[in-house]
Amino acid sequence: MGFVVYDLETTGLLKNFDQIVQFAAIQTDVDLNEISRAEFRCRLLPHILPSPAALEITSATISGLTNPESLSFYEMSCRIAELFSRWTPTVFLGFNSIRFDEEFIRQALFQCLHWPFATNTNGNSRADVLNLCRAASALDSTSIRFLRNSNGRASFRLVDLASANGIAISKSHNAMADAEATLGLCKIVSQRVPDLWSNFLRFSQKAAAAEFLEHEKVFVRYDYFRGEERIDVLAFIGVNDERPNIHYCLDLNQDLEVLQNLADDELLERLKREPWPVRRIKVNTAPLLFSLSDVLPEHLNGFDHAQLNAKAQMIFQNQVLVDRLMRAARKSEFLYEKSPHVERQIYDPPFFSAEDRSRMQLFHSVNWQDRVKIVSEFDDERLRRLGRRLIFYECPELLPEKARKGIERQIAERLLNNSEPLTWLTIPQVIGQLDKLRDENKEEYKAEFLQYRNYLNDLSEKCRQSLRE
Repeated sequence: MGFVVYDLETTGLLKNFDQIVQFAAIQTDVDLNEISRAEFRCRLLPHILPSPAALEITSATISGLTNPESLSFYEMSCRIAELFSRWTPTVFLGFNSIRFDEEFIRQALFQCLHWPFATNTNGNSRADVLNLCRAASALDSTSIRFLRNSNGRASFRLVDLASANGIAISKSHNAMADAEATLGLCKIVSQRVPDLWSNFLRFSQKAAAAEFLEHEKVFVRYDYFRGEERIDVLAFIGVNDERPNIHYCLDLNQDLEVLQNLADDELLERLKREPWPVRRIKVNTAPLLFSLSDVLPEHLNGFDHAQLNAKAQMIFQNQVLVDRLMRAARKSEFLYEKSPHVERQIYDPPFFSAEDRSRMQLFHSVNWQDRVKIVSEFDDERLRRLGRRLIFYECPELLPEKARKGIERQIAERLLNNSEPLTWLTIPQVIGQLDKLRDENKEEYKAEFLQYRNYLNDLSEKCRQSLRE
């Protein structure tokens, strides 16, 4: 099984309410030799506005993003889904992908009625090369070179890592160039630190991560949080019954006597404060885990292996404390309120039924007229909403006039909304951002921003017209 190294450019940072505008991927064999590559670009969805910052970073223009000759968002998403299916099984690799690119990929597939979890099901797995580079820095300083920022700290920006390690990068924040740079970093680490590379790949599979935790019991996790490297020695204490991807582990730096003497309500409050006594490990996010015996003593916060194993045995023998910690950990989980916005319902239970999954596949194989009927047959209301939206975007003439006008009105209300707080960019917000850029950079205000301002003025009038009708 080989790899797929991929990257995206998007309209902004809002994982639920921005969109992919460029996708690039490189397929490799098991030795990271390129087999094939693919690149797609698409135009804006009618209800999405790119942030001025994203336009500046990616050098995109509003005229380019609204070019009617470009692929539609649906067409691009279908090509990505087909590509992933053809390359399965594989390991998907990206740079900062678990927290960012993966979520955008899932949203694109979900919103276009494809199975959203393509990168970690059907024999596929995923891992994040940013975490690999950070771990290489912490655990083997000779493995990879770094540029230093003004504070003297290593920079983990992709462009800086590429530059420091002699990887040519033709254009930063271009999806294909960034995918090439990410592949270059993989080759360097795999060659210089093969054990770290092997560990990295091992835990790209959630089953391997879960098995490791339950077998090792005492282990080391590398993490990076709020700009700081963390090398934690942990003891596995249990699994969340309702969310089995979440495994709970006790930080062995904690004073067990202090924890044991807390009342139940005090223990619950203590688990919510840093440094957290109980750490959550999501086994489906490619955690970096190491056997205690494989980590040098200088990385163990002043403890030696014997001391840590002895402390862990004290925990395992105190089932009363473990049970109390588990109850408190479950209670401390953040509960997400159900959102009215379909984009935020992607993880809401239940997952799609077998019948709906069959309808999702059929949807993409028939003509648009037949897709209207399929959408009406979905059991899941999310799929019906998304399906109607797709028909409106791709073949609006197939919708009854009342339904079409209703969707136009919803888009207009969404784009013109000026109330707070908002979860997506609106015309008033973006105009405010552009005007601020103009006032701050009067001599260098870009022609592209002026073009965007004019586009927003025209779009605003169209939206008001929709609301008047």
